Amino acid sequence: MRRVSVIGLGYVGLTFSACLADRGFKVYGVDIDEEKRQLISKGRPPIYEEGIEPLLRRAISSGSLKVTGDFREAVLGSDITFICVGTPSR
Repeated sequence: MRRVSVIGLGYVGLTFSACLADRGFKVYGVDIDEEKRQLISKGRPPIYEEGIEPLLRRAISSGSLKVTGDFREAVLGSDITFICVGTPSR
């Protein structure tokens, strides 16, 4: 199985993670926010994006999406890593 880590589980990272998991990837979703990680682990997205909740629930229940705060574990356990964190504007 192809393994991917996604750093940052905001609008872009969470949606990307759920879609990758739905397409058969093993995804490690990484975020520093413990409250956000807990919600996502329960299949409850902390953001609104149409259609994400059923994708997320399937990904969590199937084990294809693992949510963690451990960057090292995620990156070392992956074939590729995507960084999806907000960047400040000037």
